[in-house]
Amino acid sequence: MNMKKYFACAAALSLMVAACGDDTSSNVNGGDPGTPSKKTGIAHAGDCSVFTPWEGEGEAFVIGSKGSGYQVLLPKMNYNVDLCDECLYERSGDTLHISDSDTMRVALNWFCTTDFTFDISDADADIKYFTYENSVYKIVKGPAPEKISSGMVVSSSSENSSSSESVKSSSSQGGSSAGQPESSSSVEPGSSSGVTPPSSSSRQIYNGPVPLKSITATCHEEVWTNDPVEPEPPAAYFSVSNSFAQIDLLNVKLSLACDSALQKAFWDNLNADNTVASVIGDTLFVNIDRSEQKGVEFMCGCTADVKFTFDENYAVFGYTAFENNRPPLELGHRLINQPDPGYQKITKAEAQCMGNDSPDDPMVDAALPPVAHMYVNGDSAQIVIEQVMVTCASIIESVEAQVKDSVLYVTPHYDTSAPQADCICNTKVSFNVEARIPFTEATKLVYDNDPGNKMRLIVE
Repeated sequence: MNMKKYFACAAALSLMVAACGDDTSSNVNGGDPGTPSKKTGIAHAGDCSVFTPWEGEGEAFVIGSKGSGYQVLLPKMNYNVDLCDECLYERSGDTLHISDSDTMRVALNWFCTTDFTFDISDADADIKYFTYENSVYKIVKGPAPEKISSGMVVSSSSENSSSSESVKSSSSQGGSSAGQPESSSSVEPGSSSGVTPPSSSSRQIYNGPVPLKSITATCHEEVWTNDPVEPEPPAAYFSVSNSFAQIDLLNVKLSLACDSALQKAFWDNLNADNTVASVIGDTLFVNIDRSEQKGVEFMCGCTADVKFTFDENYAVFGYTAFENNRPPLELGHRLINQPDPGYQKITKAEAQCMGNDSPDDPMVDAALPPVAHMYVNGDSAQIVIEQVMVTCASIIESVEAQVKDSVLYVTPHYDTSAPQADCICNTKVSFNVEARIPFTEATKLVYDNDPGNKMRLIVE
């Protein structure tokens, strides 16, 4: 469960109550059961532990007894934000709602798994449904799973009682008790920049933040205001290419604000820097930091495909959880520890000036040749570009060569520390690549990402 806060308005709550059914059970104040009643409570977090999240999706338990007190237990929840200093209890029919005076709280840079427990009155022990974090939980009869920690304890009081002092007390306890999970490296939570990947000797026990290199998301359809028809089952795939790990998430739910301007701001600001990722146990948790949108309700959204990349040394997990999508998805494998066959990086290249042009007339004889050549010799191939216009005395440090749709894109990287001459030169460029498909099947070549430098490539 992603712990970002978004809560339904009163109308949405009424719809959930209608869906949940029975309006005949008693309410908190013993009055008309169809009339919502409110009271406030306070919360703090218990100890964090690394456990497999509870598989009973959408289930809650009422524990305790009359006299000793009752609690609602939400077992093994993924926890990554500060909890509410003041929670609002609202009973309507057979459903008890918990919400927060703040609609957004700051996400932490680490995750843990813990139990959430809510103190309830004896009169509320007969509830059939429980709502929290915009999710509806059905109360299950029978023995509850064993609690993994003291959890999150909510002490409720009447709305008009004086509870400000206890609010402050419980809140401060929560901040001190939710500690960082032990890590095998010296990574500090809250600082994803400059994080050192785990060494090979500690990879299997690493817990901590994962700096992302990139993240993209694409909606399948227009943003909706109500949940659409059930999409295809979500899936997650893991691959490694060019020393970077990539995870592709398919058919996941992405929550958005309903306001079009806020949606645009979300897409404009979606990047690796405002996305929090952490490994806990065998699961990578990824959460978009929405702290800049405090007070915004995320009642719209879409079914999306999400892709993010990171250093492959962090790839020590088998599951991933994105935002509020539960349970975590098991990673399928597409490409493991194999380079992209259409990419090569060459560290040795030659640039030979075939004749200078005057800087007063730089376009003289600057017409590009119509062809380049690839001379294949066993496992190696020499690529010769007979003539391109390059600054005089340029030194090529390396070349990136990539084939897409039968076009070989050649991107040179020049030594910028070398003296720069005030002239351009008809230059012959040559370098060697591995003679493999798809390179030997390329028919065109583009030099330095310039469409004007597109030419025919002859393989010999």
